[in-house]
Order: sequence, then structure tokens, then C-alpha cells
Amino acid sequence: MGDCQNVGQHYIQHSIYCFVNTDCHHGCHHHGEVKVCINHYCECRKGVDGGWAEWSTWNHCTVTCGTGSKQRHRTCTNPAPSGSGSHCPGSDQERTMCHLSPCPVNGGWARWSAWSHCPVTCGIGRIQRHRTCTNPAPSASGSPCHGSHEETTHCHLSHCPVNGGWASWSAWGHCTVTCDTGTKQRHRTCTNPAPSGSGSPCHGFHEERTLCHHDHCPIDGGWSNWEAWTTCSVTCGTGIEIRRRHCSNPVPKYGGSQCPGNETESSTCTGTCNVVDGSWSSWGAWSSCTDTCGNFSARQRIRHCDKPAPVNGKPCTGAHNEISACNVTPCPVGPDCPTCDESLNCTWNNTCDITETCMIRQYSNAKFTVHCSKTVDCDFEKTTFTNGEIFCCNNHACLVEYLGIS
Repeated sequence: MGDCQNVGQHYIQHSIYCFVNTDCHHGCHHHGEVKVCINHYCECRKGVDGGWAEWSTWNHCTVTCGTGSKQRHRTCTNPAPSGSGSHCPGSDQERTMCHLSPCPVNGGWARWSAWSHCPVTCGIGRIQRHRTCTNPAPSASGSPCHGSHEETTHCHLSHCPVNGGWASWSAWGHCTVTCDTGTKQRHRTCTNPAPSGSGSPCHGFHEERTLCHHDHCPIDGGWSNWEAWTTCSVTCGTGIEIRRRHCSNPVPKYGGSQCPGNETESSTCTGTCNVVDGSWSSWGAWSSCTDTCGNFSARQRIRHCDKPAPVNGKPCTGAHNEISACNVTPCPVGPDCPTCDESLNCTWNNTCDITETCMIRQYSNAKFTVHCSKTVDCDFEKTTFTNGEIFCCNNHACLVEYLGIS
């Protein structure tokens, strides 16, 4: 320890030159004293009272227009209190008012005035009302009120009496027929003027009708009933028989169209001769099975009604084809795949397709799943998504290894 000098209630360690309190690393002799750096020398003091540092600059005003406040700060570090020394008296911050240019005030409309009196005693007039931009009035570059200061509307009183008057007749309408005799009509409306208020309606009729004459209407021809069939043209085998009708019901007149279709109709007929009933040929060979595995494969064979074919006799009875189930092997399947929850409580209840694998998948912030997946899809996810665990199991041993179940 360097030379010390007793000065009042503290000791100065002259041999220790310091900048901050931590440079004074040796202890003091007397109980309750602390060593601090004062004027670049370490002193042992019973306590150091705190002293305020300089005020900071004022910060920005709390508003950009009108009246706000601003403040500044100081710290109790000149010196900082230590030992049994007291803290700096007073507040570490100071606040004052700041006055900027007045804030813009946008104009606002006051209430509408009452409507003016209607200027007419009957019929329709116009009334108006006003408002002022004083709630508030715009100031300090504030925008004026938007919209109109005046509003106009109609006022409806009892209708003034107006007697109705007929407008001109319309042109004659089309004749109700295009041939022979019909009627046509024209109209007029009670709108010149239309009656209103207590005015009287128009007198007379609003519609007028008259006859119109055209040439005779065309009469289209119509067929009579068919006559009886003629005798068959052959006495054995297949022949032809004919029947006729006439365009006389009615006969076409005045440019009417002829009857549509043919006047005669023919049909095949069979003369009395030998009768041969049809009989089936032998069954053909069985076709190939529709599938190579599974329970839904089938094959069929066919026969023909030509041993002999029927001639004027009965056709063959029964079906011309026969279908039979194929005895094929079961289709191959993929691995068994359980259903598991996140606690690995698993139930063996699924068998994947031959093109599928049993996927075990766990992503961050995603639900844990075990399910059948196309093999190519499982391989793709396993190589693409690296923020979790994906296993593609094709057998029971793989599932036991990764799930830890039996």
C-alpha cells in the first residue's frame, strides 16, 4: 500500500494514480470506508454524496403543431453516490411547454336550416334550405367544407285540377288474319293532357275496331284413310303387298300445299311354304380372362342360330353367349400399415396397394402420421423435405424398427 495522509474523515493514497473507482483496488483501514477516485487519486471515504451531471439537451416537442411539451434529463454521476453518501437531491428530469404554429382546422358543416315555404298552392313547387361552414370554420390552412351549402327539392301539394284530353289515334294495327275476313283496331290515350287533381277524364272510347278483308286462305290437302292391303305377290317365301290413300281430305285449294308423303305404301309379306325352326350351333372357344388376378375376372363363349337358321319358323331359344368366372390367383398386395396416434398406440388395420409403401412422417409443428403412400411420393418427400423425419417401410420388420411396436 502506498503512503497515506489522514485528511479529515478520509485518507488519500498518494501513490495510486486513478481515472475511475475500479483503479483503486486496495482496501481502506477503517470500517465502513470505501475507496473512490477523486481528482485522479484514490481516497478512502466513509461515504460520497452524489452530484448532478449537466442537463441533457431538450428532446423534441410532443406535437408538430399547437401546444405540447418537451423534457430533458440529468444523471447523478458527478460524482455518483457511494458508501453512506446521499443521493442527488431533486428530480432527474425537467419538463416544459412548447408552442408551435397553430394546427390546421378543417371546416365542418353546421346543421341545415329549416326548409323554405312552398311557393305554390297546388301542384309541384321547389323549396330549399341552407347550411354554413362554421362547425368549425376552417382555419390555419385547414380545408373548406366539401359539398354544397344549398339543397333544393320538390314540394308536392294537392294536384291542380286538369281535365283530360285525347291524344291522336294510333295507326291501325295488323289484321287479325292474313286471309279471308278479320278485324283490325287502333288506340288513343287520354294524355293530351292526362287528367289530374279533380279534373274530369276524357269522354268517349280509347279503342276503335273495323273489318279487314283479304283473299281466300289456302287450303292444304289432307290424306284419306289407307285402303286395304293388296294380295301378297308370292304364294311361298317373301313377297310384297301394297295399299293406297288419296289426297282428298280435303282437296288442296287456293294455293294450298299438296299432301306430304307417298300415295302408296309397300310391305313385305310371306307366302305359305315349308317352315324351318332355328337351332343353335356348337359353342365357340372360351375367350381370354378379363383380368390376370383378383376375384372379378370373367370369360365368355358364343354360339349362333344357324344349324339351321329359322325359315318361316321359330327362332332359337336361350342366350347366344355364356359368361363364366375365371379361376385366377389373388392379386399381389403391398405391406401392412398400422394406424398410430402420437403416443404410438397402433392398430394393424390397413394393407397397402402393391404400388404403395407405409410412410412414417413427423414434421415440426405438424401432426404425426402413419399411412399408405405411393412409393414414388414417399421417396420424393423423404429427399425433398428435411425439416422432419420420413421413413418408407415396405415390410413389418421396418415398421417394428422405427415405431418400436410388435
